[in-house]
Amino acid sequence: MVVDVGLAAVAGALTVLAARLQVLGLPVYPQLTSGAAVNAVLPQGLSRSPSGGSVALLVCAALVWRRRRPVALTVATTALTVAWPVVVPLLVGLYTVADRCSARVTAWVSGLAMLPVAVQFVRTVQSGLHGVADLVAGAALVGTATGWGMVAADRRARAARAAADAETRVELARRRVREEIAREMHDVLAHRLTLLSMHAGALSYHPDPSPEQVREATGVIVESAGRALEDLQDILQVLRTPAVTARVEPPQPTLREVTGLVEETREAGMRVEFSERLEEMSTLDDISSRTGYRIVQEILTNHRKHAPRSVLRLALAGGRADGLTVTASNALDASPGPRRAVPGQGLVGMAERAQLAGGRMRQDRDAGVFRLEVWLPWKR
Repeated sequence: MVVDVGLAAVAGALTVLAARLQVLGLPVYPQLTSGAAVNAVLPQGLSRSPSGGSVALLVCAALVWRRRRPVALTVATTALTVAWPVVVPLLVGLYTVADRCSARVTAWVSGLAMLPVAVQFVRTVQSGLHGVADLVAGAALVGTATGWGMVAADRRARAARAAADAETRVELARRRVREEIAREMHDVLAHRLTLLSMHAGALSYHPDPSPEQVREATGVIVESAGRALEDLQDILQVLRTPAVTARVEPPQPTLREVTGLVEETREAGMRVEFSERLEEMSTLDDISSRTGYRIVQEILTNHRKHAPRSVLRLALAGGRADGLTVTASNALDASPGPRRAVPGQGLVGMAERAQLAGGRMRQDRDAGVFRLEVWLPWKR
């Protein structure tokens, strides 16, 4: 409101200046009549004067409401230009229409504002260059006001699109983080559930277990089920969180903990031959260390699901010069158990993890043996 009041005051001063120029024979916009016929039907006090008249100043004051009714104000001002020097309010109205209305509305309002210019040109066509000058001046004023408004509208639209794009990028980044967290949690949960399945299956296949075996297996089942439930709650919390914050972070185990992971698998009854020939672990890149741990975890999970009766040969080797290499092999098991495991996306996920960490994965099946090799950079 303060800006519009100030604009109305400036427009009033410029309108007085335009009226004085018109009296001096320098019209800035065509005025088709002296206004005598119009003044005859107006109340006393609204007669036109050389200084611009009360009507012109009232039109300038009406610019305070230009944002609410830009089209109506501009059309009315265009009609008043026939008899009063209200070119400045007209230009402000054209700018507002171009800034706030559609291109179609802007086009027909601008065309309407050009009518007095065209009429004046036709009336003064016999005057030669004078009529052409009036036409060019009027067209320049209308075009400048309209173009300026369209530029302002385009800048505002670009700013809005940029803000929307930035918000979209932030949301996509949050979604990627959320998916990464969910994937990490899924790996942990799958590991827990396969251990739980192994211990439960061991109880079902031993008809006469000793009380000691029952207590041990039951304890592992209860512990694995509790941890699996906690992991599941973490997954649900992450997926329900509208915005991932710094407080929501995935677990970050590294290759330093892989020995405990292998021992946990052996305690579940799996046969794993594990060897480790690595240089100083402190020089290993954190991303490669975490990725290596997750890949080993997925290898153990897939082995329990698809070939629990075979021996898994797992090896870690490498150093700064050669990188980190994870190899695994086992005999293919045609009948993994009483209920065949459903093929999942474990290998696809491992390949994707390796690629994201800057490594690669290779697998093959030959002579009834499955082999897997993953290479990761030691230092990125």
